[in-house]
Amino acid sequence: MFYCVYITALLSISLFSCTDNSEINQANFDLDKTFDLTVADANQPVFALIYIAEQQGYFIDVGLNITYLNYTSGRDALQSLIENKSDLALVYETPVVHQAFNQKPIKILSSLHSSELNTGLVIKRDHGIQTINQLIGKNIGVPIKTNAEFFLHTLLQSHNIDIEQVNIIDIKPQDSAKLITEGVIDAVAAWNPHLYNAKKQFPAKQVHIYHSALYSEMSMLVTVQDKIHHNRERFVRFLSALRKAKVFKQKYPKKSLALVIKHLNNSYDKKSIEDTWHDFYTEMTLSNQLLGLLTLEAHWMKEQGITNAQLPNFIDYIDSSILAEVDQGAVTIVDSSK
Repeated sequence: MFYCVYITALLSISLFSCTDNSEINQANFDLDKTFDLTVADANQPVFALIYIAEQQGYFIDVGLNITYLNYTSGRDALQSLIENKSDLALVYETPVVHQAFNQKPIKILSSLHSSELNTGLVIKRDHGIQTINQLIGKNIGVPIKTNAEFFLHTLLQSHNIDIEQVNIIDIKPQDSAKLITEGVIDAVAAWNPHLYNAKKQFPAKQVHIYHSALYSEMSMLVTVQDKIHHNRERFVRFLSALRKAKVFKQKYPKKSLALVIKHLNNSYDKKSIEDTWHDFYTEMTLSNQLLGLLTLEAHWMKEQGITNAQLPNFIDYIDSSILAEVDQGAVTIVDSSK
């Protein structure tokens, strides 16, 4: 399969920007002039930079008043953006690829995190499953059209299992623990903290969690083309606040964790965030790793017959100018089509 070969190449690409974050370039914002922004928030610890900026007052410092619309997946957050309910969306890569095939005018402004451990598969061993190969014929819960679906396909294929050999059940991510506990599903593919919560329902010997070295997820900050023209200064201010949050997190990791827990205290158990805090790397970059991952998933969707649309050129779905204005060294993407 093409995308398995492509993954191998993708893994050789560095995850990190060469940016020196020891100092922040302070933009000369007119703070007598303030702006409102609505953010469609997928409400997950991996979006730590947004929550740190909020808790530390960095958005207020740059003259922004943020309203959050909370969703349980990036897929739904992105749909909110497309429906003009929000100005920005926090989303993983897979929904972005789906909407690019739909030719929606979305624009990626920056990545927000990357991880090989944040998304995985929890298997309930007392359902007669000791290895991945014993998943054949079993019920696997997964939120469709999210990165968990792509992860599951990648994991199964690496064990020579065709997706048609298992029973896929479309679930809400927040129902992961409930459905596996009730025995409705034999395994669940999801992201933390939902993945963590599903695993913690049982003694360690009764469950096993699988990740895949062939898949490194990424999330990103996304808007639509028309909003860049009207909201450019707002977006520059937003990314400036995130860059300040990134430096704070590097200097004060424990304080940063406490801030994220405080922000998400109505959504997640404190321990679920603490125990998965080191499973992801926060970042603000636009790199060839991101471009490669989007292209990789697009080829996968074509191969699986999920879409018959023309393969997108993902350079067209990235606007690097705003991040470059905030942190020029964070933009390392190269357009090989030119």
